[in-house]
Amino acid sequence: MAQYEVQPPRQAQQQSQQQAQPAAGQQQQQTDAPQQQPQPQEQQQQPQYKYDVNKIDWEAAASIGIKREQLEQNGMLDQMLKGFQTDKTARVYFNLGSLSHSNDSQLSLRENTDGKLFICSHGILDLDKMQKQFFGYELSQKDMDAVKLSGNIGHPAEVTNRAGEKIPSLISRNLKTNELVSFPLDKVRIPAEKNGHTFTPDEITKLKQGEAVVCQFQTKAKEGQKPKTYLAPVQFSAAKMQLELLFGERGKLAMDEHREMQKQTANQEVPKTFRKQELTEKSQLELAGGGTVKVSGLVDKRGKNYHGYITWQPGQKYPAFMFPKDYKTALEEGRVKPAVENEVQVAVNSQGKTNESTKSLKEALQSAQTQPTGEQKQQQDRKEQQKEDKKQEQRQEQQDKPKQRKGVRR
Repeated sequence: MAQYEVQPPRQAQQQSQQQAQPAAGQQQQQTDAPQQQPQPQEQQQQPQYKYDVNKIDWEAAASIGIKREQLEQNGMLDQMLKGFQTDKTARVYFNLGSLSHSNDSQLSLRENTDGKLFICSHGILDLDKMQKQFFGYELSQKDMDAVKLSGNIGHPAEVTNRAGEKIPSLISRNLKTNELVSFPLDKVRIPAEKNGHTFTPDEITKLKQGEAVVCQFQTKAKEGQKPKTYLAPVQFSAAKMQLELLFGERGKLAMDEHREMQKQTANQEVPKTFRKQELTEKSQLELAGGGTVKVSGLVDKRGKNYHGYITWQPGQKYPAFMFPKDYKTALEEGRVKPAVENEVQVAVNSQGKTNESTKSLKEALQSAQTQPTGEQKQQQDRKEQQKEDKKQEQRQEQQDKPKQRKGVRR
C-alpha cells in the first residue's frame, strides 16, 4: 500500500523537504516537537502480504525442484505470499529413497506450528477418481455430478476443520488440478456490482448459498460506442475465493437450468397483465392471496368497453374471468371472495359505466359459464345490430331535414 500511495501535492512537497534536511536538523526538529504525530507514510508501513517470504524454507523447496528466482519471474511467488493458490503450474520432483515421482502442480503456502512456512503441492488429479469424502462431508451422486460439470456443488456443506469443528462451507473444484477446495460460508463476500450489473438482495442471498445466478452484464464501453449487454451466469467459486462468470459448457449448463426453472415457475407467478392490460401491484397482491379483482377498461373485438372480475390460483396460466352477473352468483354461493375495488391501469376511465358483453341478454348466464353460448351470441348480435341501425336512421333523418336560415341582424 505504501508503494502505491497517492498524496496531495502539498503533503508530498513537505515530505520531500523533510527528507532533504540533514540528520542533525531532523533530530533538532524531533527535540523541539516531541509530541508531533508520525507522517502518514510511516503509519502505512504495514505488511503487503499475508506471509513473510523470509520464513519460507528455500532449501527444502530446492530439494523438490522449486527455486525462488523462478517463482518470482512467473509471478507465482506474489500469489503465494498473498495467500492464494497459483494459477500456473510448476514441475515438482519427489525423491523418497527407492521411489521417485514428478508431476505438474499448483503451489501454495501453509504455516507450521513453529511459524515456518512450507510449500504445498497440488498435483493434477484424475477427475473420474474424485474422492467422495471431503473433510467429513459425504458427497452425494448429485454433488459429484454437479462438481464435475459446473465445478461447484451449488449449496452449503458442513466440513470438519483440523480442530474438529464443523464449518458450513462452499465446495468447489479446482478446474486445473481437479482438487476439491472449501471456503467458509461466513467469509463469502458478494460485491454490490459487477460488470455493470447491480445485484438484488435475492441474488446476493442465492450467491452466498453457492447457487448460480443469471444476470445481465455489460461489456466495457469503447470510445464513441455504447456498452453491449449480455446474459451470463455467475457463481461463487471456493477455489478462486470470489465470483466467477461461467462460460463454455459450464455456462451452457447453468443457462439451461435457468430456462428450465423459468418454465417450471412460469405458472406459479402472479400474472402481471390481463387481456393486454397492466395490473396494478395491489391487484397482483390480491390475486396472490386468492382474492377477486375488478378490472375495467377492457375492450372487445368490436371496440366496445366492458368490465368484469378475475380470480387466479397457482398453476393457472391465465386468470379466470367473470362477468358481473357471474360474479354476483359466485359471491352468493361463496365461491369467491368479495372484490376489492382494484382496477387495471388504463387510460380509459370506464368506472363500470360501459355495457358488458352480456348486458343485452334476457336470461342470465349459468354460474360456471363465462361466455355467451352460440345462440345467445347471435341473439345479442341481432339486438346490437338493430340498435345500430336505428341510430343510423335517426342520424340520416336529421341530415335530411332542411336547415333553417337565420336572419341577419342589421
